[in-house]
Amino acid sequence: MFRLIVLVVALTIFIPAHALAQADEGTEGPPEGEFGNWPFPGSVDELPDGMRPGQAYTGFPNNYRKNVDWMSIPSWLAGDWASKDLRIMKTYDHTNGTLKTIPSSTVAPFADHFGDQTDRQGTVWSCNFTPYITNLPLDQLTDSQLTIGMKPLEVREDGVALWQRVLHVLLTPNNAIHDSYTEERVTEFSPQGPGMTMAQITARFYNPAGDPIFTTNSMRIMRKVKQYQPLQQRNGINLPMSLSEYLQSTGRPELMFGNQ
Repeated sequence: MFRLIVLVVALTIFIPAHALAQADEGTEGPPEGEFGNWPFPGSVDELPDGMRPGQAYTGFPNNYRKNVDWMSIPSWLAGDWASKDLRIMKTYDHTNGTLKTIPSSTVAPFADHFGDQTDRQGTVWSCNFTPYITNLPLDQLTDSQLTIGMKPLEVREDGVALWQRVLHVLLTPNNAIHDSYTEERVTEFSPQGPGMTMAQITARFYNPAGDPIFTTNSMRIMRKVKQYQPLQQRNGINLPMSLSEYLQSTGRPELMFGNQ
């Protein structure tokens, strides 16, 4: 699933360059419940040596396991979406234990796609595949992102919560690594009227050693830019065949071939 969430653009408001390289491992996390009920790990895996700041960038490692999964979605979420503004509601600094609660807004382009196939009962399904790379131009830098994990945490008729883990490498024009970090993100989508959806994003950012730096809560309003249509292929995946195999393997063969 294509994701273009540019939280790093907004976070440059708060994050000095050196902060991504160091963390106080003894600093406690934010107050319980301050950033919702989704659990975030206290630490994550260290980034590979080839992704550390100050080195020439040679590409992401290719040893992350390929995964193709499917999730059913409510009909209002199906389609292509776009947004350009991100509003950061609060930020917790793990390096000094401070909580910033003054909201701020920034231009941070976002595009999203939901819905790839329809089953026999009319339910829309989205294909989640990982890993995938997204390259985002920033001011004097490029944010190269490798999404290595994605799964639905909650799917209801009035809301969908999606988890992702993303590795970031910020590159200079001469392809040197300026900074790098891991992002763990939960996005909660909810309908806001015809053709509008709100995305509430809770994310935690970790330095190359895997220690937490910041936890943030932000939101954006998305507008539908393309209506849903079943697709035959995306990212080289035969979508009708893939969904059929998924439904067969999960004991729901009666739902197969609903869009043929």
